[in-house]
Amino acid sequence: LAEAYFEHDALALAEREYRTVIERPESVAYWYAMYKIGCIEHALQRYGEALETLFRVAEGTQRDPEQRGLHRAATKDFVRVYAEIGRSETAYRSFQRVDREDAFEMLEFLADIYQEQGKHDQAILAYHELMTLAPTHKNVCLWQSRIVHVALSQVAGNGEAVEQVVRLVQLSRSLRAAQALPAAELKACHDRAAAISGELARAYHVDSVKAESGDPSARAERLYE
Repeated sequence: LAEAYFEHDALALAEREYRTVIERPESVAYWYAMYKIGCIEHALQRYGEALETLFRVAEGTQRDPEQRGLHRAATKDFVRVYAEIGRSETAYRSFQRVDREDAFEMLEFLADIYQEQGKHDQAILAYHELMTLAPTHKNVCLWQSRIVHVALSQVAGNGEAVEQVVRLVQLSRSLRAAQALPAAELKACHDRAAAISGELARAYHVDSVKAESGDPSARAERLYE
């Protein structure tokens, strides 16, 4: 009955029935019903309650192999709710409380959510923390390239984007010099840095011709280098 109400978006009625289910902790549907309550609390913007409920589900299902799918769903939804009210600075510590083994993956998921939501400062902080925690991770160049895109989306043509592209190029060179990643991933990092720097250099070049201004041309020159 709860599922039927949920599917028809009658969330208050669904929550009432799910709470009836969790009155019996021995029920095989106990953790699933509690998870759905957390989803409803999220949908109704009761974010604090949703975090607490999803934390309980993640904690309660963590050591049960048969509940692994539900555990992962709860941790992902915990991150989605955290993105609404939490701060990037405290995210990793919070995620370690939920699941120490998956905390890093949760932080990466949070960074992507922040980027999608246009929370630029929070996204950059999260990506920087990822790179600090795992400087030779296979996705490290991807994270830096996403910082570039975030910088570009903040203020059109600003100098911060150029600095972030330069950091991407430097990151690619340092990883290659240290042979810190497998050859295929080093090449992918190099190609990403070359593509982004070249594309942005050409864009600034065209803008400088149109605007007859020296500033974009200087940015283009630096990126060409």
